[in-house]
This record gives sequence, structure tokens and C-alpha cells, in this order.
Amino acid sequence: MLSGASDKDSLARGAVCSNQAGFPRVLRGRRTSESLVLLREASCRNGQMGREIANEDLTESDLPSPHAQWHEIGRFALSLNGYERWGSFKKCAEIGYGGAEAFRVEGVLPSSLTELRTCLFFEQRRWRHYGFDPDEQAMEYILALVDRMREEVRATETDVASARRDRKDRTQ
Repeated sequence: MLSGASDKDSLARGAVCSNQAGFPRVLRGRRTSESLVLLREASCRNGQMGREIANEDLTESDLPSPHAQWHEIGRFALSLNGYERWGSFKKCAEIGYGGAEAFRVEGVLPSSLTELRTCLFFEQRRWRHYGFDPDEQAMEYILALVDRMREEVRATETDVASARRDRKDRTQ
């Protein structure tokens, strides 16, 4: 819950937000409306990360568009809580740092949808911690993660549709 902040300017100066335990935190960020909206939405939900979406429920329409702005991508990134998924910050960070390094050095991305989503989650948390929007190099990586997720989701949707057609054909 925000206290003492009724507009974006006060958020930009460092509005106070209380977490689930009621301890105040100061929110800071680059003074863009997108990052401020993301900070407000992601940080002031009484400890909730956002609406989580299981991999099997993820559809292409859930994914940010190929030309989405950071605030849209960041909001989607919170649809998987990497800390809970992997059981610890340490394991989530290992996957997140490893994915970013592999992309930087070799240009490769994780092969599983869960690892792709974990890397995106970790990037959201990383840039949230930094307090500003990702730079150009980071956005290249982030957009590549979302593009690969789109490929994975399309393949899954195609497999599911094919399996449904096969079942329907067998019952006729």
C-alpha cells in the first residue's frame, strides 16, 4: 500500500510502500512512466508477484507482443515466480545468471520453457533491483527470451491441437 504518494512524481522521488509484514520500503526508478507503473504494480501487492500462469496453461496470447515495451514484458515475467519454482533464490539466480551469460558469450538460450521463463523472471527482478529499465543489450536478450517462449508455446499449441484431432478421428 502506498502512503504519501498520490502521483508518479512522488513515486519517482521514492514513495513509501509497505510490504506484507508492514515494513516500509522506498521505491526508486528511472523516471519513466513505464518503470514507475511496473514498480508500483509489482512492489505494492502485499507480497504477491502477480497472476501466475502454469506452463501448460500458457497461450501465445498471454505473451507480450514482439514489440512490447519493458513494462508489459516485466509484468508478464512475474507470471512465473522463479524463487518458488526452484525453491530458492540461489537456484533461480543460478539459472538466471547462467542463461544471461550463455546468451552473451554463445548466443544460446535455455531449451525448456520453464528455464526461459525463469530467466525472464530473473531479469525482471534484476532490473527492478537496479531501479531502472533494462539497457539496449539487456533488451536484446529479454526480447530473445520472449521470442523463444513464443516458439515453444506455438509448438505446444500445435501438438495439443494435433492430439485433439487424432482423438476425434479415432472416436468417429
